[in-house]
Amino acid sequence: MKERIFTTFIFTLVFSMVFMTVGISQDGSTTTTFMETTTTTTTTTTESTTTTSIEIPTTSTTIETTTTTSTTETTTTTLPTCDITASPELIFGKMTPGDTSDDQSLTITNIGNVPSNLSISGTDWSDGLNIIPVTQTHWDLVLGKAYTEMNELSLPSTSVGADVYPESPLALYFKLRIPAGQTIGDYTQTITFTGGC
Repeated sequence: MKERIFTTFIFTLVFSMVFMTVGISQDGSTTTTFMETTTTTTTTTTESTTTTSIEIPTTSTTIETTTTTSTTETTTTTLPTCDITASPELIFGKMTPGDTSDDQSLTITNIGNVPSNLSISGTDWSDGLNIIPVTQTHWDLVLGKAYTEMNELSLPSTSVGADVYPESPLALYFKLRIPAGQTIGDYTQTITFTGGC
């Protein structure tokens, strides 16, 4: 915004002059007369001045702040893991020598983060004095197969032939046949599942 301002200046100049008059009288004496004259001169000057003013808005004030953020890059390597669990416990119940059980199911779950291959092995059944051979337990990936069409469990580890994927459980089915003439008793067997990735 521009506005004009007029300023009037008055200068007063005062000059004083001294005049000396020397006069000689008839008797030969001199007379000196001093006469002071003062002259006053007044000058009036009108001057035009242009003033520039800056308007500063009063609506808001911005305060600049600086925020410093420190970022650290972290690299984590997740190692492959394959850890398997088996459930539930297989219970064939009471059986008579010569009988073959119904299918008993067991679920293998991979709680790791990569697929796991799977192998199976077992021990002989034992009541502490007597045994039932490990091969009397049969297993398969398919429900409802005949006992003789299923795989025999063995002491050396055997591949199941299927991988177990994380979050994708694998079902196995088991049957047991008690040999004819087997001694009566409470028998137990250990079945071991081994996973690897």
